[in-house]
Amino acid sequence: MRKKIIALVSVIVVFGIMLGAWLIVSKKPVETEVTDSPTPAATAIPRTAIFELAIENTKYLTIKNVDLDDVKLERSMKVENDGAVDVYSIVGKNVEVDETEIKTIFQIFSGLKGQALDVSTMEDSSDSDYGFDRATIVTMEMTDGSKHVLEVGDYVTGNNGAFARKQGETQVYVITRGDGLYLKSNPGDLRNKYLFVAGAEEYINRIKMTQKGVQQFIIEGEQTEDKQSGIWRVIEPVSWRLRYESDLLYFFDQFYSIIASECIETTDFETYGLINPAYEIEFTVDNKKTHKIALGNKTETGEYFYAKWNDDAAVYLVSSSSFQSIDKNLKSMISELVTMDGYYDLNKFEVEYNGVNHVFEVSARAGDKNNDSFKYNGKLFTQTAYPEVSDAFRNVYKSTLGLWAEAFEPEAGPELINPEITVKYHNKGTKRILTVQYVRKDADRFYIFVDGEYTGVTAKASILNNAVTDMTPGVIAAIDNFEDKIKTVN
Repeated sequence: MRKKIIALVSVIVVFGIMLGAWLIVSKKPVETEVTDSPTPAATAIPRTAIFELAIENTKYLTIKNVDLDDVKLERSMKVENDGAVDVYSIVGKNVEVDETEIKTIFQIFSGLKGQALDVSTMEDSSDSDYGFDRATIVTMEMTDGSKHVLEVGDYVTGNNGAFARKQGETQVYVITRGDGLYLKSNPGDLRNKYLFVAGAEEYINRIKMTQKGVQQFIIEGEQTEDKQSGIWRVIEPVSWRLRYESDLLYFFDQFYSIIASECIETTDFETYGLINPAYEIEFTVDNKKTHKIALGNKTETGEYFYAKWNDDAAVYLVSSSSFQSIDKNLKSMISELVTMDGYYDLNKFEVEYNGVNHVFEVSARAGDKNNDSFKYNGKLFTQTAYPEVSDAFRNVYKSTLGLWAEAFEPEAGPELINPEITVKYHNKGTKRILTVQYVRKDADRFYIFVDGEYTGVTAKASILNNAVTDMTPGVIAAIDNFEDKIKTVN
């Protein structure tokens, strides 16, 4: 995640082979040419121990960078599972830190090694040649009160190492670039970059999306253990139940792992576009904890968003590729809007159309086509005795279970007058009766009402007239077809 992690594991280029040529050209070490990969002879040059401290005797480590606030780190102990464990923190800051990063800094300082420069290379050199005039001062305080102080200067030419020396001494060392990066850490480097990573049993069940200060939608729901299906309900801008859709799940998945690549310690949110952010997303986990992430400007390359996490006084960089579908609106993520329970939850449903009320009672063997049966207006029909009527009945309930919406129009204020279609669903478990009604908007669309209230969505008339040969026939076409079949029986 941090460049210094990569640098820490890279092979260190030292100067043994090149010292002779270096001395001929100049005695200033910053002018040394360093290759990207060391030769066997160079790596064979031993590194000298700068500090050999027992980490169990360390207490504090303070980093003082030029033009930055000091950061004081603490190593303490706590009892856990009948044993003592190290705890690492930033003194005076109530922030979530990456303890592994802080522990690494303590370990590096305690056993720091470097290549000692030959005394002759340091003749006629000044502090500015090594960057010690603007050095980072790192102080390790032990449990007995003693202190050890290190100055970390510039990175060497080629960026494969950094100059360092004990404060008050003249001997200069070249430490690895990775060690230098850690010892020059600022508070932002030490913050926990794993802003949110869901555990195996954590599920997001509510998302509120705001774009440019305008609320787009609120969705609530429940997911199964594999996160692949569930029941969802739109709360805003309309109140509507959703059937699982892959685009919606993909949108949710973007919030299961939010990891920052960098943290900037600042409250200057305006510079990063976070006073009026492009996006604000609140998501709730297991109905317990709600998190909020705001996305502001993008970096010049477009690779990252500047982000604000909860109430942290810091700016994070999060990958823009992690939020690829952030601009999708709710309608584009949902192909089917469903208002009622499934067919197996019903014991009866009614469809009123053209002044005729059709009452269907559902069989306990629903779904078993060979043995299925239903009652229509009190008369029993079986698949065996009336196959064509039974097939037409199945088209009716398929059509009533698939209510497709064309668009959200929450600002409209239609009146519930002369509905052309009324569907009533009788839930056998809850005993609740849900009523859905379609009121004509124009030649092409209907307003949809549920239990007497306008839902804020419209349906295309063409969807309601889908042919019965379609996978999901339209309710009008299905009822017309059923009426034709039932006449042959009467």
